[in-house]
Amino acid sequence: MSAGRATGVRRRPLTWVLAAVSLVVLVVLLVALGVIRPLGSDVARPPCDQLPSAAEVAAALEAHTDLTTRIEGVGGGVRVTSGVPCADDPDRAVVEVRYRAGTERTAVEEVLNDSDGYGVPVELVQD
Repeated sequence: MSAGRATGVRRRPLTWVLAAVSLVVLVVLLVALGVIRPLGSDVARPPCDQLPSAAEVAAALEAHTDLTTRIEGVGGGVRVTSGVPCADDPDRAVVEVRYRAGTERTAVEEVLNDSDGYGVPVELVQD
């Protein structure tokens, strides 16, 4: 019996190690797929008084329609608009990219990383 107990005791730590490794692999996979975001990954934006005017953002969107088309083409839930992030300063704006799924966000980030951008701040917002 003592040999059986010893074997059972040895298996328990191995079970916990396998469970822990499986959990880590699952979390890494979910982050890689964009299903969950790593802590501290929120996009930082400049203070409201340093944001461009709504007119500047509108001009940037007009000048980069090809980029807008590429971004919106990554998924059916992706929309690019001018957003007003500061309620107390409605003349300050950013390019706002709205998306539904984490995979869409990842695809939008890839397009933005492969482009020169709009020349004004861009904020990604999940619907």
